[in-house]
Amino acid sequence: MLSYSHTPGMEVPERGLSAAPHRGSTIRTRSLSRFAVGVSTSDEWGDATLSEGDGLVAAVQGRIDNLPELIEDLRRSGVEVGSSAADAVRALFRREGERTPQQLRGSFAVIVSDGYRLWCFRDHLGFATLFYRAEREAIYVATEAKQVVAAAGIPWRPDPDVASLILHRDYDDDTPAAIQGVARLPKMSILSAESGNVRRRRYWHPERLLETARYSRGELQERFDELMAQAVRRTLTREGDVVSLSGGLDSPAIVAYGASEHLRLTGAPLAAITTSYPHLPAVDERSYVEELSRILGLELHVVERSAAFLDGIQEWVKILDGPVPKIATGDAREGYAQARALGYRTMITGEVAEYLTDQRSGLIPYLVARGRLGAAWDQIRGARAKGMARSRLAKQAFLAFVPLAAERSYRRLHPREDPTIPDWLDTPTLDQLDTYAPAVTPGRDRWATYQLGGFIGPGLSMESDTIVQELCGIRVRRPWGDVDLWEFFLSLRAETKFPDARRKALARDLLRERVPDLILDRKGKVVFDDSIMERIDYVSLRRWLVDPPVRVRGVDYGLLEKHLADEDFGLWDHIWAKDLASIHAFLALG
Repeated sequence: MLSYSHTPGMEVPERGLSAAPHRGSTIRTRSLSRFAVGVSTSDEWGDATLSEGDGLVAAVQGRIDNLPELIEDLRRSGVEVGSSAADAVRALFRREGERTPQQLRGSFAVIVSDGYRLWCFRDHLGFATLFYRAEREAIYVATEAKQVVAAAGIPWRPDPDVASLILHRDYDDDTPAAIQGVARLPKMSILSAESGNVRRRRYWHPERLLETARYSRGELQERFDELMAQAVRRTLTREGDVVSLSGGLDSPAIVAYGASEHLRLTGAPLAAITTSYPHLPAVDERSYVEELSRILGLELHVVERSAAFLDGIQEWVKILDGPVPKIATGDAREGYAQARALGYRTMITGEVAEYLTDQRSGLIPYLVARGRLGAAWDQIRGARAKGMARSRLAKQAFLAFVPLAAERSYRRLHPREDPTIPDWLDTPTLDQLDTYAPAVTPGRDRWATYQLGGFIGPGLSMESDTIVQELCGIRVRRPWGDVDLWEFFLSLRAETKFPDARRKALARDLLRERVPDLILDRKGKVVFDDSIMERIDYVSLRRWLVDPPVRVRGVDYGLLEKHLADEDFGLWDHIWAKDLASIHAFLALG
């Protein structure tokens, strides 16, 4: 999807759209006065739509989950509207203007123009993407950074400064793309442009929802059931759905609410796919998943992973328009390709649930500062029962009264060792980053900041994941990312959201009787350290990291070379080195 302004000709949007052939080879464009808007679609998906009429042109990429309700509402109010997402958005924007994005649900990016002005936005959590370049007499907006580059006719060049920020995790919503000359549109924002003037503003303010609701226990359960069922139902497509299933809590919750609905819609059991690690018993969850599938009547597929983390890394950073920290793109592609080979088109995952159910850090000082001492005492007793030291709990409670300046001064005088940062890397600890809550937020308010953690940062992994999905011919949906469900959790009081010291305590209580007890009562949390460590590729790491032509600040390449020669990496050495290798592969393209 792309828009271009300034005496538009169709060759500009077509050039930009053609730069991402994985988005589809069928290109449609419309020109309206100073703006041209276009979409590219494939015969398989067709989820990019274009609509023109009543002095507006609209383009939509992705899926609007409440589309039927929107169309019904528009028609009830006497508006003639077609059946496509772009038809509905165009009609809704004519009626609601810049209030439109607040009413949409799903994973989508939108461009609207009246020929003289342009508006663009994406879904609240930023699952869909938009990039742009604003010039004095023109603006280019597109789904991918490479499309902006092609449409604007500028060179595709890596930005070494942004690459360095990515390595050191020192990025925020305003960090541009890793390609020079291209900006990204932040989540929850609407971009408008007119006569060379570009303006951005927030259209959603989740912080205003914090602790605004009061529910009885029965009302709480009823509302959660309603919203969770709705969130799962919105992701079911009636054909080609598969749940990425683990033995944790988040994806079993999805099948608990989705299995019967899928059976009702299609007459067939809901399918699930899980990854088995038979040679790594600390990682393997197959026994839990198989029992869960038996209880809930799922069609289960078991696969194994073999993708090497650095295979084809330079091709990946080229197509992804930059390096992506902390994730393994090849791993994701293998998983999507396995699901596609089994005939599935939509993969439903439990991702992002932890932002709703497991962000309890800073809870005790938050409660103490607000005089909710009974709730604070319950948390302290629960933490003591789990073995937390009294001194540590006392420090937490004391944070309710410590000024931020004093806390920052203390941290400067008593820097903490960070075991996740290797000895060959000189990078700020999280406490020192201005994008990290404890560095900029008083202890008394920190819990509230953590509740908004899902909105912080540019969403680099989501950006790359959308492209990998396109390459594999699959769509990923995340019911826990449903905005209505998110607003529900944001609105809960702290002591309601975290009634005791158990991990995800409220979610476990709400899911009781739906998710089997073997999942709800399971102890511990699976980590994938063994799987990461067994795939260290020292040969590829040495290729990219020994005597590179360009050096990234903060890296002791001599010490790194020694570790690579000795092949003595630990887990965090491997994770950081993999990210650094992808950055060097990216910079080598310049």
